[in-house]
Amino acid sequence: MDNIGNRIKTIMKEKGISQKELSKSIGISQSVISSYLNNKSFPTAPVIMKISKFFGITTDYLLFGDDQVTELIETKLIECFRELNTENQLKVVKEATGLREVQRLQESIGE
Repeated sequence: MDNIGNRIKTIMKEKGISQKELSKSIGISQSVISSYLNNKSFPTAPVIMKISKFFGITTDYLLFGDDQVTELIETKLIECFRELNTENQLKVVKEATGLREVQRLQESIGE
């Protein structure tokens, strides 16, 4: 079942972060983190923002999961792109290419 607790667990596992490390980093007790992971309670909006910032992910991913968010973003992007003239479409492609390179650089230096 895909829910916020499972998404947090997955991210923690991928990044090698323990409940203790997460709790210290975001200022929440380990027992509260455990309750989120076991879907016994739901994090508040400020906690969701702290968790997202700590892991470098979007709040949308935590709340809705990657697939839904990605589909919504891609649909909106394609819709907007199709409404542009050719000149502006080329500008979008150039900008996206530049952003991709910046992202790769940031990932390589660990930002």
